[in-house]
Amino acid sequence: MKTRMLSVFLAVCMLLVMLPVAVSAEADDTAGITVNVVIRGDEVHEEGAHTVYSEWLNTAVTVPAGTDAQSALAEAADGYTLTGIESNYIYSVTNPDGVTLTAGESNSVLSGWMYDVNSESPTVAMSDYILADGDTVNFFWVDDFNEVFGPAVPEMAFTDVSESDWFYADVTELYEAGVFCDAMTTEIRPHARLDQGVLLTYLWRAAGLSAETEKAIWSFDAIRWASENGICAANVDPEVLMTRGGIVRYLYLYKNAAPDAVIETAEPASDAIVDTFADGGQVDAAERAAFAWAIENGIVNGAVGADGTVLLNPDGAASHAEAIALIARLIK
Repeated sequence: MKTRMLSVFLAVCMLLVMLPVAVSAEADDTAGITVNVVIRGDEVHEEGAHTVYSEWLNTAVTVPAGTDAQSALAEAADGYTLTGIESNYIYSVTNPDGVTLTAGESNSVLSGWMYDVNSESPTVAMSDYILADGDTVNFFWVDDFNEVFGPAVPEMAFTDVSESDWFYADVTELYEAGVFCDAMTTEIRPHARLDQGVLLTYLWRAAGLSAETEKAIWSFDAIRWASENGICAANVDPEVLMTRGGIVRYLYLYKNAAPDAVIETAEPASDAIVDTFADGGQVDAAERAAFAWAIENGIVNGAVGADGTVLLNPDGAASHAEAIALIARLIK
């Protein structure tokens, strides 16, 4: 009897072993996913000598579900040295050919390694980004982070300038270049009339010639420099208000006084282009060459009048904003 019961028990056990086993949902969590890993590098070169980035690696790897982007990179980068991975910040990479690129040292001080997933920049660290099946991890080198983020723009210092103003970008450019004197701390008065002393100080500072902190919005040193370089007379009155024609004439003379501070421009063959504007005949003879140069080089574009005609308005009152816009188009 005992022998018969033992035989039945063994038979049942064998049957259970042979039956198919259902896979639980938990087992799916450990299933592998396939992701693509791309490494884009560069050659080591002199700063500014970059031509094109090159693809160092492009491969697919199978990793467990729940794998982060950094771990997938480490899995794919066989033969690579990823310096800093242990602290979750890869700052230097050496490829199998022995080329090493180190953030902040190779090619420029603004260089470094970055990553994205499916061509989109995540907001978390590489070690915190959990991948999904089919994702592509791009780990890439940049010689200058400005290629990705753009140059850092300081917060606008002037309370009377807003992003909606047509001259906002011009004010920002000159602000970054240090053109505005230290006395202009909170306001620039963009719509106020511009006088000669302020304009000459703008030009002086744009040329990088300011040697000390000014306590006023214009400098006698700027006027002295301008007169010595043929921009204005030695006895110029700094408080005389500028016209649009006067600004253009000063810019025309400024390009010769400070050639390293301005963009490359060309002299027009004649001043005939001035007469293509409805009020071209009103341009003073002494300013025609300056206006022709400014028009030809895109510094002056004219303004649309009430009747739809494009005007130069050479005798019109000039504001700070108008002068700032013209200077921003001329300086490097």
